[in-house]
Amino acid sequence: MNTITSEKFLEISKSMDQLSRLVSKDIGWTIRLNIELKTNHYAENCFEITSDPLPESFFGILSKVIISIIIESWGNIINKDGHIVFNPYLYYRRYNGGSNSSAICDSFGHPYHYWYINKNEGWKRIYIKI
Repeated sequence: MNTITSEKFLEISKSMDQLSRLVSKDIGWTIRLNIELKTNHYAENCFEITSDPLPESFFGILSKVIISIIIESWGNIINKDGHIVFNPYLYYRRYNGGSNSSAICDSFGHPYHYWYINKNEGWKRIYIKI
């Protein structure tokens, strides 16, 4: 498993505004993404990227079913090759206590994926064949 250093975490933290703008443009909603340093069950440093809760005005008819919606990453942020990847998922909680999530896709059905290149280039959207 790849772990993240405090220095790398601070570097990526400084790029969250760029990632927020990039994802907002692609999905058509203005969101703000947050990053938090965590420790996984192997006691390794890792991090989590999530959005602020989306406003209830976005829910439409689903407001009768859904309590809250956020954008978050599903799976590991650091992939097996050591790349830092953000795969945005729509995570929602239902009134009956359940929750679920789904990949956010473009109009062609391709899930969005973003790689962190480096501190000079920041984040870039990539296309992965599914």
